[in-house]
Amino acid sequence: PFLLVPQALLSWLPDFASQRAIWFALNGVFTAVGLGIVAMWLRAGAGLAPLLLAPLVWTSAATLGTLQVGNVHLAIMVAAMLALVCFETRRFALGGALLAFAILSKISPGLLVIVLLLRGRFREVAWTAGFAAVYVVASVVAFGYQPLIDFVGYELPRLSSGEALAFLTGAEP
Repeated sequence: PFLLVPQALLSWLPDFASQRAIWFALNGVFTAVGLGIVAMWLRAGAGLAPLLLAPLVWTSAATLGTLQVGNVHLAIMVAAMLALVCFETRRFALGGALLAFAILSKISPGLLVIVLLLRGRFREVAWTAGFAAVYVVASVVAFGYQPLIDFVGYELPRLSSGEALAFLTGAEP
């Protein structure tokens, strides 16, 4: 389903250089605004510290490096944090939409569903599952079944065995 984002950019900007520039700007703004929203929400219980620390996170080498290479990890983690804030502020639909997109884009935010289930937050899980279904249907309509078949049949087994991340150890053939 994440392929829907670059597909939308393709219809607006057909060349890669323009897409990359827009992606950098959107990712940077989304990260800054998202961190600000999370910090403002945390401020209610923790004072001014989260708000003051948000710029340090945004300007850290890890954040700036991720923005520079155009990686989606940062936006997905911010989306997952925003989803949890939405759930806590009773914006269930928006939280479900954000968390479902985060999970379908990067599997790791799926751990948050386990936390929600253990806390008995079934409404939030239902909204997330509903939006996940919408995103999967939208991606099948846009791209057909093949990307989904490839992901489930090829990439998921490689992720579960660790083979997909062999490049991190230098053991990749």
